[in-house]
Amino acid sequence: MGGPPAPPAASAVSAPADGLGLGAEINGGAESVADLLALPPDALPRSDLFFRLARAHFRAAVSASAGYPLNPADPASSPAGGANDAGGGGDLNDNSSDEALAFDVVRNAIQPSERPDHVPSLILASVICARRDTWSEEGVRYGERAVELAASSGPQRAKALHALGVNLLLLSRNHYVSAARRELTLKRAVESLSQALEEDASSAAVMVDLALALAEQRHVSEALKVAKSALKAGGGQWLLTWQILALLLTCQQRFKDAEDMCRVGEAAIKKAGGGAGGGGADGGERGEGARAALLVLRAKVQLASGGAGEEGGEGEGGAGVDGSGGVTVGVGDAVESLKQAMAAVQSRQKRGEVGGSVTEAAVWQSLAEAYLVGGRAVDADLCVAKCQTLDPYAADTWMVAGMLDGAKGRPQEALACYRSALAIDQWHAASKARLGALLLQMGGEWLHMAEVHLREVVSGDGFDARAWHVLGLVERGSGDVGAAAECFRRAMEAEETAPAVPFNTLRPILPQLLL
Repeated sequence: MGGPPAPPAASAVSAPADGLGLGAEINGGAESVADLLALPPDALPRSDLFFRLARAHFRAAVSASAGYPLNPADPASSPAGGANDAGGGGDLNDNSSDEALAFDVVRNAIQPSERPDHVPSLILASVICARRDTWSEEGVRYGERAVELAASSGPQRAKALHALGVNLLLLSRNHYVSAARRELTLKRAVESLSQALEEDASSAAVMVDLALALAEQRHVSEALKVAKSALKAGGGQWLLTWQILALLLTCQQRFKDAEDMCRVGEAAIKKAGGGAGGGGADGGERGEGARAALLVLRAKVQLASGGAGEEGGEGEGGAGVDGSGGVTVGVGDAVESLKQAMAAVQSRQKRGEVGGSVTEAAVWQSLAEAYLVGGRAVDADLCVAKCQTLDPYAADTWMVAGMLDGAKGRPQEALACYRSALAIDQWHAASKARLGALLLQMGGEWLHMAEVHLREVVSGDGFDARAWHVLGLVERGSGDVGAAAECFRRAMEAEETAPAVPFNTLRPILPQLLL
């Protein structure tokens, strides 16, 4: 591509950046950072330039996360070129310089000396904050300000309410939020998203995020109804819609239907567009990346189907807690699904694609867990070794290593692995839960520490049935029969609507879209 791009025509850049869709003001909103930097100094007011630069960087971050180029016809715009190294995890794109730049620039756009009351900039700032968990509280403030300043009704207000609701949902997941505040914040998220849907009843994106918030409240029937509406409105183009539907079906113990939902989702996303590794025009993960994610989910459903009704035993041997024995039904199917997911991930890698929600290390980890459920420690050992090679500094890697040591009857080694996982991520709930189960097995003076870790888990997720069950065993071992009975009651209540994978591991759709 020779030379810098020519600046857009003057008529194309003179309109104020206050359009609703955030991406529709100039030439369909397809301008890039290079386009904007090539403009003459006086082509745009500073505040407009800040807004548009922030949006351009945001779009680049979204494309990097999903693993496809902003302009599918232009290979140079692909993140495979090395501009961004997107990864999975708690945030959509932890390593994106575009994401951080978008955040910094949009802050400039709404500072007091610029346009602090510019609603599209406030909405964009709120959506950018939803890209990272640590920004959600600030995103709530921007969203509230946007709702306050937006028109009394209409699409712009819907967008502001949507951004506010998504940030409230993410804020409710933060480890420092108390259980009471979490419940209140999640309730506010549902209210904001419901209001957004009232303002824009045809928005599939609002429906998807509302379904996710309702699912986290365990309003399963209502969430399923909204998710089905989102499926019709969005044409099945988004991975998240299919993931929510499949998990809601597992909440109703309809595991076969959930498996079928994953299979149908694979075909629907492929039909919707994106080819082997691309994404759609509006964003969202597609192609082989989405297929890999659905295959991993299908494997989790198959394992949950085999373990339906099972609870973790006392210590590392319980299939529900540490997956080292007991339940074997569905393991073969799960392993086959994960092998297909591995093939899809490696196919993307061979094409030089990066980004996506499923990494090779994550698939090896899931394979290790599946083998441990089936009592195949030798096969699990190979998978854990792969995890340690690919991602040695991930909490998940040390957690699955601890599971393996527990299955081999090496409690001290397992204890060291879980502690290593928590040294990397002190709020890693799965490691805390497994550490609590191991400490229960060790008994004696370790029971107090087991209770501390398990209380932290259920404080963060009051619907973790297995953590409640093991906590009940700890309380019983400590002699507090009343507390044990309450824990067992909570475990039974949570088990009635327990999904195969926690809903709080899914990211809302709004910050994944090319606004």
